Amino acid sequence: MFSTKFNSFSRWQAFRYRLGEHDAVLPLSLLGVLSGLITGAIIVLFRYAIDFASLFALNSAEPAAAGIAAAENFEGLSASVRFFLPFAGAVVLGIIFQCLPKDYRYTGLNHVVVRLHQRNGLLPVRNSLVQFFGGIAALATGQSGGREGPAIHLGAAANSAIAKRLHLPANTMRILTACGAAAAIGASFNTPIAGVIFAMEVIIMEYTVVGFIPVILAAISATSLTQLAFGNDHTFMVPEMVMNSMWEFPFLLLLGLICGVAALLFMRIQLLMQKFQSIPVFFRFSFAGLLTGALAIYLPGVLGIGYDTVNLSLTGEISLQLLIMLCLAKILATAVTSGVGMPVGIVGPSLFIGAGIGGSLGFVGASLQPELAGDAGFYALLGMGGMMGALLNAPLAALIAILELAHTPEALLPGIIVIVVAALCTDQIFGQRSAVENVLQRQGISLSTHPVEQALSRIGLSAVIDTHINYLGTLISRAQLVAIAAQEPRWIVIETESGGHRLISRKSFASYYSDVIEPTLDQAADSDKDTSIALEQSSGELIDAIRALDLPLMDLIDISISSTVTQGRQTLRDSEADGLFIYDEAGPIKGILRKESLKKLIDNW
Repeated sequence: MFSTKFNSFSRWQAFRYRLGEHDAVLPLSLLGVLSGLITGAIIVLFRYAIDFASLFALNSAEPAAAGIAAAENFEGLSASVRFFLPFAGAVVLGIIFQCLPKDYRYTGLNHVVVRLHQRNGLLPVRNSLVQFFGGIAALATGQSGGREGPAIHLGAAANSAIAKRLHLPANTMRILTACGAAAAIGASFNTPIAGVIFAMEVIIMEYTVVGFIPVILAAISATSLTQLAFGNDHTFMVPEMVMNSMWEFPFLLLLGLICGVAALLFMRIQLLMQKFQSIPVFFRFSFAGLLTGALAIYLPGVLGIGYDTVNLSLTGEISLQLLIMLCLAKILATAVTSGVGMPVGIVGPSLFIGAGIGGSLGFVGASLQPELAGDAGFYALLGMGGMMGALLNAPLAALIAILELAHTPEALLPGIIVIVVAALCTDQIFGQRSAVENVLQRQGISLSTHPVEQALSRIGLSAVIDTHINYLGTLISRAQLVAIAAQEPRWIVIETESGGHRLISRKSFASYYSDVIEPTLDQAADSDKDTSIALEQSSGELIDAIRALDLPLMDLIDISISSTVTQGRQTLRDSEADGLFIYDEAGPIKGILRKESLKKLIDNW
């Protein structure tokens, strides 16, 4: 029985260490599938909870399975209720968030990006609980925002908790965080490939083959699970993507330009809200709820997620004047709501705003040149991609999303034109990166996206650990020293009485052994009693004896084997140690990584 358990532990330990390698595609793929299934289950639960809470808030008698149409029927409320519902919800959320410690309030896409780049994707469970219940309360009471940001947080947090529980390497936790984000986007829109590209562009901010395969498996797994729960129908009713004439190119360029301007306006309002972060969160949330409620008196479509309004834009069932007003109101309400820190997302609203812009331009084109202009829904879908690409600095994800929603390559050329122009307008003309990066920069948070740092973060210490060592505890026997001399390990690690570690090379130990231990053994052979050296000594006495011989002795600093090479490098930067002593919380393995070896590794990279 003991032997079986030990062998099972050894296989699991070998699997964990394999994950630390830079090319661990197969084990990461297995984790990707598991990650997608877990994230998909959480997204299903989250969506059902939002629908149920929304129906309860709207006092609807229809079952939750009726879906978005019933759960978003804010238009059916009276003007006074449309004002009171978001305002009261914001007040209640403000009271709850005011009572929470500040560290608990961080939620959504911004929180995931920060934790990925600063803590390798380690996400606190408490924040995810705040996101889950806070997101449900916010969206059910009509706060202007999307569910995709909360879904990304929940998926990433679930995978982070699993990785932490299983003591997986930190580089694996980074991949699992991206898996959760991709699965959340794919499951939310039934667009798995767009979810993968979104995770690469917005979350990890790099493309790698090792990261791509497990992430796409996670997105497909989550999307398949949500299809079982909600069916295979897409969230949006996409029109036929047909360009009637090449004369539409100027309109496409104009659509991209307007999307870029709208993204700039959104980000400016968000950054304006950042100036009021010193104001208590209760007052900030209450102001956002008051603004949303006031807008909803005249424009009920501004409330909630708004996918019903998006579908009306795609089918051309909303007038030009109403589209323009809804678009402007959504920009204002969502930028303020997300800017004050409410637990809502901005991915869905970016599609709402883009659909309004595109639909409006489609109506204008149809009135000017009805025989040449395309359908208003055609421009609405392109506007969705343009706004998403410009606001989140994710042009490729936006393009893939359009292709997956349209189910035709005919959307490729016009989609490229609109999205590229919108992204160039935001980035090059206005000098804005993305809504996420702008807010984080205003908060004084910098993201580590240097290529070398990114590369080293993909490697665990288990891939570079040197285990050719012999370990000496705080009490050392002469027999241990003799055994070490016979084994001739590469390095000898000595545990200090204070819990630290010192390192001595085989050559230096051989000098100590020949000068101190061998004479003692010779004297013992010539006499019946050995009094020249104790049979046991403390590690402190051994270290003092080594120093007395002027032999080099290196300081080590402890670090978990779950850490990445980047974390090890930073640990050495923050200390004066000569190397790392690497231990495993779940197993007996011990090893070292010297500063010189780390420098050679980075230079060779």
